[in-house]
Amino acid sequence: MNYQTSLVALPAVGGVIAGALAMARGLGLRQAVPIFLDLFTAAGLIRLSQDSSWQTIACTGAIIGVRKILTKSLSITTNT
Repeated sequence: MNYQTSLVALPAVGGVIAGALAMARGLGLRQAVPIFLDLFTAAGLIRLSQDSSWQTIACTGAIIGVRKILTKSLSITTNT
């Protein structure tokens, strides 16, 4: 594994750990999922800076889209 791959893996692993810690502290899904997805977005952006192919751009856009949809749906379901 080269240093570029580890740069992408670091926020992804951090996202899993941060999301799990947020759930363990009792914050709930509404607060844990955005933390988890923010760090996956960071991993996607780091990957995008290394390889700016259309596939990487689409993957990063999909991660951001999923993050927005999940965050919005979690806030809607908990407010009603």
